[in-house]
Amino acid sequence: MRRTLPCVAIVSALFLVACAGTRATSPPPVPRHPLTRWHKVFRGGTPWRLTAKGVEIKGIGLPRTPGKPKTVSWIWETYHDAIDRWSRHYGVPAELVIAVIATEAVPARGSPAFTRSPESLRRESGFVSVARTPHLLAAGLMQTTIATARAVMERDGVPARRIDDRWLFNPGNAIRAGTAYLARQARGEMCNLATMFDPPVAIAAYHAGGVYRMGGRKNLWKMRQFPPRTGRHLDRAIAYFNDAVAALEHHSLQPGFGYRRYVYHPPAWPRRG
Repeated sequence: MRRTLPCVAIVSALFLVACAGTRATSPPPVPRHPLTRWHKVFRGGTPWRLTAKGVEIKGIGLPRTPGKPKTVSWIWETYHDAIDRWSRHYGVPAELVIAVIATEAVPARGSPAFTRSPESLRRESGFVSVARTPHLLAAGLMQTTIATARAVMERDGVPARRIDDRWLFNPGNAIRAGTAYLARQARGEMCNLATMFDPPVAIAAYHAGGVYRMGGRKNLWKMRQFPPRTGRHLDRAIAYFNDAVAALEHHSLQPGFGYRRYVYHPPAWPRRG
């Protein structure tokens, strides 16, 4: 997650650019949810829709990572207590939290590639210190910046002075702050657009501080992400998200608030416009 921008306005209707003339080849498997229709955010993007199995991309299908879903399974089993606690608390699908961790954090040093380090740290260009440039230092499993974590957690009564990179190195704290941020952005807070937990939109907003157009021949989403003018971040994230949906479907540790609950019983979003 790169930066946080002030909220502008919650857009009207579904917030998504309609896919004029695009029809599903078969009825969406979860007809109750509005996001089961093909949709996209920006002109030129490839449409996607939500299904019971995850995010389906038009003409591509349901992307997954090669082999067994080791990364998402390891994240869920290792950090289950914190993910489940804060996923329930903030009403964020657990699979979305897992996908953000899988995509944002780096493998733990000296451990297999499917692990993720709770002490992941990224200094952006121009970083000076936590005191002077807290918006340019991202830390922890969900790579929230210090500035974003402070803004989110102050609403929950955690003093900003307590929050630094060491605070975010604690997995429970990092998961709490990142999950709270996803929840705020879903409602159009701390963001220029209400993401409504639509996975590609929610992950793009989390990563770039909002939802903005970005071109690039290989960026099928046409949403800003890093590296610039590529779709690599969202490509990886949605594959991890679909892995998480599959891995948790029959897992012995079931989420208290998971994707299936969200997609079959969508929240009553505030009226827009």
